[in-house]
Amino acid sequence: TTDLIKCILTNPGHPDAGHFANELLSEYYEGSDISTLRDLLHNADDRVVALGTWIAAELAEASRPLLPDVERLLRHPLKDVRFWAIECIQQ
Repeated sequence: TTDLIKCILTNPGHPDAGHFANELLSEYYEGSDISTLRDLLHNADDRVVALGTWIAAELAEASRPLLPDVERLLRHPLKDVRFWAIECIQQ
């Protein structure tokens, strides 16, 4: 989990960033600590925040502990981030 997060944080524009996000999602499904997702949700790079918000939305009910982190993203300037934040909260 930590290595995948580092990959996303250090090079969010990498062509494989989406693949890394999918792998990270799988690790969360397998029981990794979802609190590590906060590193993505609170990042200054919008691409990183978008990936983190998408993962949180995909985790559905499992992402409940992250709701305070996700709720603040409802005012994010990127519509994709706002969309995934809404999806996450509605689940």
